[in-house]
Amino acid sequence: MSKPNNSMRFIAIIAVIAIAVGIYAQQTNKPANTLPELAKAIILPNTKTLNHVKFVDQDGSVFNIDNLKGYWNIVFFGFTNCPDICPTTMRTLQLVKEQLDKENKWGNYRVIMVTVDPERDTQERLKNYVPYFDEEFVGLRADEATTTEFAKQIGILFVKQKSEDGFYQVDHSASLILINPAGEMAGVITAPHKQDEISNDLKLLADYYADDHASPSIRIVSNTATDTPLMSHESVSPGDSGDAKIMTDLVMSDAWIRPAPPNVNSMAGYFSLQNKTDTDIVVVAAQSSDFGSVMMHDTVIENDIAQMQHLKKLTIPGNGEVTFSPLGKHLMLIQPDKALLVGDSTSITLISEDGTQFSQLIEVKHPPK
Repeated sequence: MSKPNNSMRFIAIIAVIAIAVGIYAQQTNKPANTLPELAKAIILPNTKTLNHVKFVDQDGSVFNIDNLKGYWNIVFFGFTNCPDICPTTMRTLQLVKEQLDKENKWGNYRVIMVTVDPERDTQERLKNYVPYFDEEFVGLRADEATTTEFAKQIGILFVKQKSEDGFYQVDHSASLILINPAGEMAGVITAPHKQDEISNDLKLLADYYADDHASPSIRIVSNTATDTPLMSHESVSPGDSGDAKIMTDLVMSDAWIRPAPPNVNSMAGYFSLQNKTDTDIVVVAAQSSDFGSVMMHDTVIENDIAQMQHLKKLTIPGNGEVTFSPLGKHLMLIQPDKALLVGDSTSITLISEDGTQFSQLIEVKHPPK
């Protein structure tokens, strides 16, 4: 996929500069009751009032700025057809909530996903997608103009990028926005997102804002694989390994496919490929009999913009290894012919530049914690 245009890049750079200025102001004008040292969260020295906009949540109820009040909202902008960064981020937030719930520290935090793809993300799709990660997560949609207006208020960028086959992705800011119980923008959690860092930051903030010296309007009230040889074949159809030979010079390990929420048309595959020979192996295509399209992609976060770049070829160096992992290289699996649930397997075929095909059955699994 193409990168954001120059105007988007300029705005992104300005946003980064603004955040940096905010950090400096925060560090040089600390209040008497200073903030704790945070790993990724940046608390703005002055909160920002947000203008009223009108969304609809996954249950069809109107949701506006007033509905933000009373919670510490963790707002993520994404879309349901995103195969990598969006489900990875939602899964991370799911694990953060599970951990903080166990420690009685989740309090009045709330996760909100705002779709940047209202054209495809209907209320029904959001209702299937967002609660898949957690029943208390909230999904919001509005028309593109309203979404853009709200995104601009809090420094989020997104742009639709069409591919050659007509399927499109949406490049978007990867940061999480913190909106306080007064309905004001209070901070940002920058990408990439790691569960332990977010959990620790949210616990520190919960303790800080529960302090008697903190503003009561923004107080948080706490509630009581085994390595598997890759099979090589040239004339055997994908998924049919009857006459395939075990190839010992290319090994696939730690292979898994991320399960998708109901009615989502894209999934992602991850694994490591180890080349046991002295000669480079160049993969130029991928396919599966269970999907309409399979593409090699790389997730890149640059100036806070998450984008997927199509890999026309992938070189596995002689005696080297290439890893496909969340927020990095991945197989984008589009338009499944049938629902693939946890425990199901599908055959993935990689095709090298000399036409040799390498196939492997890969299981659908939940991401490792």
